[in-house]
Parts: sequence; structure tokens; C-alpha cells
Amino acid sequence: MIPAGRRFDFRAPATLQSDEGLRPVDLAVARWVIAHGGGAPLADVAARASLAEGRGDSAYRIEDAALRDALAAMPLVGNAISNDTPFVLDGELFYLRRNFAHEVAVAGMLQSRLRQDDSAQDGNDIDLQGLFDENADAAQSGQVAAVRKALGHPIFVLTGGPGTGKTTTVLRLLMATSRRHHATHGDWPRILLAAPTGKAAQRLGESLRHASPDDFPSHWHEALDHVQAGTTGTLHRMLGSRGTRGGFRHNQDMPLDPDIVVIDEASMLDLSLLRALLAAMRPDAALLLVGDADQLDSVGTGSVLQDIVAALDDEGRHLQRLQHAYRADAALRPLNEAVRKGDAAAFHAALTEAGEQVRQIPLRDARALALQVEAWSDALLADYREHQFDRPVDDDDAAGIARRLAVAGRRQLLCALREGAFGAAGLNAAIEARLGPALQAEGASDGQWYPGRRILVIRNDPASGLFNGDIGLCLLVNEGQLRVWFPGNDGYPRSFDISALPPHEPAFAMTVHKAQGSEYDEVIVLPPPRADHPLLSRQWFYTAMSRARRQLHLWSDDDAITQAIEHPARRSSGLARRIRKAASA
Repeated sequence: MIPAGRRFDFRAPATLQSDEGLRPVDLAVARWVIAHGGGAPLADVAARASLAEGRGDSAYRIEDAALRDALAAMPLVGNAISNDTPFVLDGELFYLRRNFAHEVAVAGMLQSRLRQDDSAQDGNDIDLQGLFDENADAAQSGQVAAVRKALGHPIFVLTGGPGTGKTTTVLRLLMATSRRHHATHGDWPRILLAAPTGKAAQRLGESLRHASPDDFPSHWHEALDHVQAGTTGTLHRMLGSRGTRGGFRHNQDMPLDPDIVVIDEASMLDLSLLRALLAAMRPDAALLLVGDADQLDSVGTGSVLQDIVAALDDEGRHLQRLQHAYRADAALRPLNEAVRKGDAAAFHAALTEAGEQVRQIPLRDARALALQVEAWSDALLADYREHQFDRPVDDDDAAGIARRLAVAGRRQLLCALREGAFGAAGLNAAIEARLGPALQAEGASDGQWYPGRRILVIRNDPASGLFNGDIGLCLLVNEGQLRVWFPGNDGYPRSFDISALPPHEPAFAMTVHKAQGSEYDEVIVLPPPRADHPLLSRQWFYTAMSRARRQLHLWSDDDAITQAIEHPARRSSGLARRIRKAASA
């Protein structure tokens, strides 16, 4: 009810309505504040907090002390103690209430695990003989240290770049943990392997199952069998997502059953999903978070893996960083490390030393980009013809189909944008316009389909076993039909009728976010056309570059590269501080 004699103007302040950066939802938040008695200053801050959330920040940072003092006195704004206001001001950070609640809950549950008495659980009493190569060099010392430190801890974080041996370490850590659990309890632990995306979960399970008993002495075989039999799936499925209804079936009142939960690609976790996971785990169950803290953060709110690693840097018992890269070529390692450290001078020096394995091609404009895309498309076409992509294949020629899948997956163009000439959609259209007519099969035309077409699944489809991030290849089978093939377990590819595919898009070019967790022999990195573009960050550049195993093309000038290296993307968050504060309490 509106008080007598008082009139409200429910429109957003004019200064906000003219701000092109704000979205309709942000302006709606401002109007809500006005409608509930808040003034224009609060409406402005609330709208910008909503915008910040859309960009991944947990909170909106306010540098102006006078504005903070004014906001703190407003009825709609509470503090870290109150719990009945829609907004919270905690120091310099202004929160939407839900994000503040997520942060506080996550920090509290993490600290509850960190404080559990594990002083005698250093793993030094476990015989690891045969678990690692007896002739292992210093490069494996980090993996051995991770296994010993993680044993018996209710939470452990394993971080490192691509090819540093994270999956190898996870396998051995689970084998050692399983043997200890069996020796202590008389049975084997229940293990759950999960990831934020279906593709990442599938990749983790396959990597663990590819380990051979021949790699270990016989007394480790039972533990290996047990680990390889662990349940694998997406985190949402594991928690029992209720879909559009919101929430999860598993929670504090109905906890998850497993004794050990492994979350791979943990950099993709957002704040609310981590809260749901921690709330659903039994206090005595162990949580292992695995990922690269230097990569791009999740598409959702927060930078949880980065924050947790920052908070645990001085708490070595619960964290191990792997640094030796086994798969990346020696010429690429100094480049990746220079970017990770933010050292532009070291990067440019390493670029000079890399020789032909790293090529930098500055692009002046969209026309220069179009010429490079044409050349790249022609190289793809030559590769595809050399490997007979335009010839029919036998349905039962698993080796031949797998070989074509491997060839198609050797090269990838990665970009920051989705739309426009420099975006994935435009680049895919340009590449397909060149490849399609050249590879179109006689008598097997199906509109946009042709042998050699690569597609990216963009929605999980459990019924077919295809998940967001899976990449398929269109081939012509002997019957004259076009089908799409995907890598399968044990080297046997699976094929699908074109009409039976879940939602998908071309995969010749993709955004870096979609390529997280994948690696390619040859990678093109295409930054935005402007060096001051907000998407151009150190994390973006590191994630893009570190996908390359053998050869790297940088379609960029020095200014954009330097800008990326020297500007880390730091999301506004109080999580790391809350974890440290709880630790010292």
C-alpha cells in the first residue's frame, strides 16, 4: 500500500535508461528498487550489481566510501549479520542477497572440511611401491606428493595445466585411497566421478578406464578394477537436478551415498553449483576437486576454483599444483608459462625462440581475416582429401573411421567472440562455404551436409549418449548415405542418422569456453578485433594457447597479445577472503 500523500515513480532513473551497457533485467532490478521505496542511488548500484552478476562477478565493488556509507543506512541494504534484506553491503562489496548467501555457505562448508582433524593423515604410512614408475624422475614428484597429501583428507584440490598429469594422478590417488579404505573398513569405497559437463565427465571416465593392469604390479590390480568401475556422470545428474523446477534431489537432508567424490574440470563450477554439491555430501565423504585454476572461470557466477586455490596457497596439506607438462611441445611450454605468470616480455622472447612451431600473423581488418580463413580452409580441404574424407567408408571399418575422426580433430580454430566476422558463427559459415561445395558427395546431398562436416553437440542428450561438447564427423557410407560419427569407447566409433542428432552447430571454429578440457595438435588463436575488448584477458589467452600440443598460430598483433597477458580477469568475489577468515577464527 502506498502511504497517503506519497507518490512513487516506478521508472528506472534516466541516467540508467540511457546506459547502453545495462540489460533489460538490470533495469528491471532498478525499477524494483524504486517501487519498494529505494532511491535513485540504490537503484543505480543494484542495477550495476545485477549487470556484474551477469558477467560472472559475485558482487559489485564500490570504491566510493561516501556512497558506501549512504547505502549502509538504507532499509533495503543489510550487512554481513542481517539476513532479511534483498541487498548486502560487506566492506567494498555490494551483493544481491542470493550471491552473498552462496558465498557464506560455501566458505563455511569448506572450512568445516578443512578443520576436520586430519593431522595423522599424511599418507606416509602407505606403501606406494609399484603405483608410480620406479625410475620416475623429478617431474613426477608433484604427482607422488599429491597422492601422499590427499590420503585421508576430507577435501583436496589438484590443479595444473593441460598435460601435467592430473588424470594420471587422480587414478593413482583413487587406487591408494581405495586400498587404505579397504584395509581400514574391510570393504571398498563407493566412488563417484563427475564434471560440470557431460563431455568432461565422459572424458574423465574414459581416461581412467584406459589404464592397463600391465602398468601396475599384481597387488594393485584389485584397486585398479575398483576405481575403473566407479560411477561417472554430470554433476547435475549426480545431484538429481529437478530441471525447470529448480533445486536438486540430493541435499543436506538426503545426502549423496559415495565415500569419494571427484569433480573434474572444477574451473567450470559456479558458486551455486558448488554450494549444492557441498551441502549434498556426507561430512565423512572425501571431495577431490581437479582442474586448472589459471583457465577461464565458469560461465556462471563466481571464480570458485581460483578463489579456493588462492585461499589454500599457504595451506599445503590440501592443495597440490602440478607444473611439468608432458604433452605440450617443448617450444610451447615457455609461452604457456609466461602467459600464466603474466610476463609479456618473457612471452615475446619465447615467441622468437619457438621458430616455425609458433606463427604470429597480425590481422589489420576483416579482409585480412577472410584471406587467412580461405588459406586455412584450403589446408583443411587438402588434409581431408589426402585422407579420403570424400570417399565412402564401410560401416564396420572401425579403424578407418577412427582414423578420420582423429585427423579431423587435429586442428582447431579458437576465438573469443561468437558473432560477427571475428566470431565462431561467421568463421564457421566462411569455412563451410569453401569446404561444402568441394566435398559434396555425388547423389548424397542433404542440404548443408557433406562428407567432412564437423559438428559440435550443444545440449546433453542422455538417450543417445551424446553430450554438450561432443564433436562428430559426417561421412559417406557405402550405401550412399551420410551419417555422423562420434568417438566411442574402446576405439569403436558410433554413428547417427542426421535426423536423430541432438541440437548442434558447426565445429570448425569454436569459442575458447567450448574448447575447455580439449587439446589439439594445431591451434589457431583469434582474439577480438580490438585490443581493449573486455573479453581479452590473461585467462582467455592462456586457455586458448594451452589447447595446442604441437603447433600454434596467433592471428593477432603484439598490442592485443600484450594486453591479454598483462590484464588478468579478476571477478569480484569475497570467497577467498571468507575462507581465510574462517581458517584464522
